This record gives sequence, structure tokens and C-alpha cells, in this order.
Amino acid sequence: MPGIATMKQAIEQLFGHLDRHARRIAETRSLVDAAFRFQTPARPVIQFEPAGFAYEASPWADTAHKRLLDHTIQNICFQLEALPESDYVPALHPNWGRSDLIPGMWGVEFDYTPEGAAIQKNRLIHDMADVAALPDVDPAETEQGRAILDTIRFLVEATQGRLQVVYPQMQGPLTNIVRLMPQEEALMAFMTHPDEIRILSEKIWRIAVRLVKSMQEAAGGAHMLRPRMRGYQPEWVKGLIVDDYLSVIRPEDYLALCGSSWQMMADEIGPIFFHTCGPTLQCAEVMQQLPGLIGFETAFIRGVSKTTDELMEMKAALAGKVVLQSFVLPHGETVHDEERLTPEWLWEMNEGGGFLLHGAGTVEQGRRLWRAVHQGKEGKK
Repeated sequence: MPGIATMKQAIEQLFGHLDRHARRIAETRSLVDAAFRFQTPARPVIQFEPAGFAYEASPWADTAHKRLLDHTIQNICFQLEALPESDYVPALHPNWGRSDLIPGMWGVEFDYTPEGAAIQKNRLIHDMADVAALPDVDPAETEQGRAILDTIRFLVEATQGRLQVVYPQMQGPLTNIVRLMPQEEALMAFMTHPDEIRILSEKIWRIAVRLVKSMQEAAGGAHMLRPRMRGYQPEWVKGLIVDDYLSVIRPEDYLALCGSSWQMMADEIGPIFFHTCGPTLQCAEVMQQLPGLIGFETAFIRGVSKTTDELMEMKAALAGKVVLQSFVLPHGETVHDEERLTPEWLWEMNEGGGFLLHGAGTVEQGRRLWRAVHQGKEGKK
């Protein structure tokens, strides 16, 4: 791929890979749809990301948009070919992945660490009376919004509408609030000024909803957008919320502060996919009450732990009402007890749908996991 001279040739090569793997991609879509409808998929759903991808810029990638497309094409082709067994539905990303997006639309300025973390330089809320003064923002008319919409139009046009685009990192109600004021003050306000926090949450989420609608229009329709790159969400799952504060405050307080924002996204965009790093086991009951929530991804289940037993406990606690997607732990393990990713466990978790597994590692690790899937299928015959 890096040696390809023109963008046209790179796109043609991408389409060739998509055509060769069309059956596998369609199978993944079908399996995931069954899992999200709490029907037992024909086999466990596993996206395993093999290590080894290294980007090398192509001669034609001479603008920021083209470099993004070049990187994306190379990565998609690598993922498809390195481990053909993996459940993988390729998508495009507008390359906005920090926690500064919505606060930046209000004028918050940021410094960035070498690791990419966004550290705000100024605050918009000095006391809770400032909430009422925050202006309404049309995200499509901000510098950040225009850049995202231009990128989406470029990506969709370049790939002739054959690939969906995932939402940028909009974060969620509470994770955005702590970019408008110091975290310690925000945590106190969650307890002492719940009405103002709820109003602020709704103001933030009105911007997020308007941004989603603008992105859908730029992409050519709601069917062209999906919530997350990791895993796959069926076309009828259109909402996205990213909020790690679910596990920081009392779950019932989170519902009281943010429930109306969730309802707004559910009403105006559709069923919601949720990202939270976790832990989540203590939140299982409240998660079933979050308006519009259909599925979520998480790393930790209890404390900073995720084992096969804890995943089983989490799925049972969700009572067939919310889909659980496990994503890799910070150091790359699929679970903390990988030796227990047995054929029996994989197929038991598959029963009744509602579960997707995300893993990462070497190609051989991925193949071992898929051998376990096939062994479990033979054992069920």
C-alpha cells in the first residue's frame, strides 16, 4: 500500500479488499444484529485486533485529509488480511478523538500532553450562576464543527459511500462539565447543585445532538454514521454517549443528573451505545434505567479487574436488557485470566446474545482464540 502512487489506485485496492471480504463482513453484521436483539448468534462474536500495523505515508498523501485517508486505507487492509477470521466491519474516522471538542466550541482553550491528553487552560464556570449565561452554540458554525463536517464529506466522497463514518469523541454530559470547571469543584456541585448540573448537562447535550444531525447530513444520511470504531453497532443503533463518571459518582445520582440528556439523545437520534471504562458491576441496575441505552463497552467490571467470571456476572446482572461489549484492558489483555477463555466459556457467553468480545494481541493469539471458538462449536454438535 505505501508504494501506491495515486489516491485513485489506493481506493481501488481498498475496494478490492472489501469485495474479497464482503461475505465475512456481512456475516459479522448479521451476528452482531442478533446479539443486539438478544438472540443467540450462530457463534460467539469476537473482534480481535492483530498487532503489527505500521503506517508509512504514500506519495499521494500530501494533505491532512489525504494522510488520514491513506492511514485508514492501510489499516483497514491490514486488519482484513492479517486475521481473516475476526469479526470486523471497516469504517472511517474523522480523526477527532480528544475530550476537548464540545468545550472548545464554547471557547475553552487547551494544552496537550505528549500522550494526547487535553488539559484545559481556562474555565467558563466560576460559580453555578454562570450556567445560565452560557450561550447557545450551533456546532456546525464553529471552527471545530466545520472541520469535522469537511472531513466527513471528503471521506465519504473519496470512498464512494461504501464505508460508514464513526462519530468523533464528543464525550458525555459529566465528562464535558469537568472541562468547563475544575474537577473537584464539579464533583462537589454534582452533590450541592444538582438542578444546575442537570441544566448544564442538557445544554451540553443539545450541542452533541445538533452535531450528530449535522454529521449525518454531511455524510449523506443517518445510515452512513455509526457510534464507535471498536466493535460494530447495527445501523439502528445511532446514539452515542461517552462518560466515565458513571462509575465515579453514585449510580442513582448519575441518573438524576444526566437522565434527561440521555432521553434527549434517545428521542432525537435513536438507541444509544455507551462507552465507559468502568467498573460497571455496581451500575448494572441503574444502566437498565438509562433512557435509550441498548449496549455499552467497558474495560473493567469490578474495581480494576475483569475476569471471565466477572463478565458472566455482569451479563447476568444486565438481565437481557443491555448488550455488554468487553474491550481490551490497558496493557492489552483481553481479560485478566486469558487461560480461561475456553471453548465452553465462549459459547456459554454467546447464549441469548447480549455479549461481544474485543481482543488484541499477536496474530497467533487471535488464531488461538478462534480455534477455541471452533472447538466449542464441534463440542456442541
